[in-house]
Amino acid sequence: MHDVSDFKLSPNYPLNDVDKTFGLTQKIRISHDENAKSAMGIVSDTFRKMPDVITGHGLFRVSAWGKDAAYYFYLGCRLSLESIFAKPS
Repeated sequence: MHDVSDFKLSPNYPLNDVDKTFGLTQKIRISHDENAKSAMGIVSDTFRKMPDVITGHGLFRVSAWGKDAAYYFYLGCRLSLESIFAKPS
């Protein structure tokens, strides 16, 4: 079984002078194209397109493959959301 975070974020866009003035260090967009390169990289992009891979919906999605893919897909989604909304320690 394998699972991979597969967030729908674009690769970095170049920063312009206005961006830098506002203190931005990175600029990305939410991607709506399922076939576009993502900020997650080639491993995530390739894994998501493989046969029998389950991929979630929404921005913070997870992809899973294998005998227990549905369980780990659910678990991966839950853990991703918990880590996003966790309070800093």
